[in-house]
Amino acid sequence: MAELLVAAQDLPSGYKKGDLIVVKPDGWTWGLAEGLPTFWQVTVSGVPSSLIAPYVTPLWEPAFPGDPEYEESDEEDRRILRHRRLTRIMWDEVPASWIAALETVGRLEIRKNQVRRYVRRLRYNRGQRQVEKTDLRVF
Repeated sequence: MAELLVAAQDLPSGYKKGDLIVVKPDGWTWGLAEGLPTFWQVTVSGVPSSLIAPYVTPLWEPAFPGDPEYEESDEEDRRILRHRRLTRIMWDEVPASWIAALETVGRLEIRKNQVRRYVRRLRYNRGQRQVEKTDLRVF
């Protein structure tokens, strides 16, 4: 099983509601701050955390002079964090019972085959965030 920490609201750090923050192994003990109202905890059975972890990868792009973030980027690396996550669960499409559970207790337990149809890979075109339906084999 995999334990997912999901943003329950847009966060000042740049995460959007529904973004996968981190993936931990089965039985992970979350801290007190890792719950409502800021985060949701989702347990997905049927898939190990090691297979989901690559899907919480951020998108980094080269920084060039003229980019607003150029001066803030690391001089040696000159990369800009464009988007926190490339994969998301489409929370506006999931069953209402899931949202009710998340909003009341902040926790949801689901099976891999239940969540598969709601996972999307995000694609970026010149800074525009677009949702792309793809077959993510892990889910």
